[in-house]
Amino acid sequence: MPHAGLVTRMAFLPRALHLRARARACCERLLSAGSSRRELEAAFRELEDLCTRAPQDLLEAVLCDERIRELRPRVCRLRAAYEYDREKHWADRISRHPEPALALAAYPNYRGHEAIVDYELGQIAGRQERPLQVLFVGGGPLPLTPICLARHGGLDVTSLDREREACEISRALIDRLPLGGRLRVLHCDAMDVTGIDGYDVVWLAMLTGDDKAAKLKIARHMLAMMSEGQRLVLRSASGYQQLFYVAVGADDLDAEGVRCRMAGSIIVAQRT
Repeated sequence: MPHAGLVTRMAFLPRALHLRARARACCERLLSAGSSRRELEAAFRELEDLCTRAPQDLLEAVLCDERIRELRPRVCRLRAAYEYDREKHWADRISRHPEPALALAAYPNYRGHEAIVDYELGQIAGRQERPLQVLFVGGGPLPLTPICLARHGGLDVTSLDREREACEISRALIDRLPLGGRLRVLHCDAMDVTGIDGYDVVWLAMLTGDDKAAKLKIARHMLAMMSEGQRLVLRSASGYQQLFYVAVGADDLDAEGVRCRMAGSIIVAQRT
């Protein structure tokens, strides 16, 4: 009689091979999809649905697949362009709405995003005598996290983006929302920032950096300017998100005088 572990392995391999094949086909279809937002949205949803239903061991088999690893940088670039276009669409829609706060609440999974931001804030915000000053890197045309931090967290936030268009669109949106002047937009490349005095937290968006090396370069640039007590929050991909976004680990930021820890899918780094 075959050993139980061998039986399990024999059952796992066909399922893993089948899922890998389907995921590869989804990636190929995604990269050959039309340029319209609706076509891309449908293609991304197909791949997300496939991977979110897979058990963790099968998902890891997909992420390790050689062809998927080859396609992943292109998928990530396409995802970034897709999300930028979607944010532009929604920012314009919200800005033009007679009740922009209501239109913002209708943004897909807005409440879920609020909950994520609330969790992340809880990982970094101890007892404060004053509102935290936050520099958010990679705000985009729809700076959803900065809006949540300013609107619900009561924080003073600067949303930075290297794209002039994104800054102009986000400024027009912010002017229409009841944020009490707690959110401003700065057009600047993160690598051109020369000082972060006055900020308690530097927060890097999920899409900051075109790849892992670029993301870590920005993170290290910010850490090099930090003083004791200042914190860096770095969003990283986990699970199926690694198909679409850059994944980094706390070990990637290890340096003398820096303490890092993982909290869910974020890294919190602090000068000591």
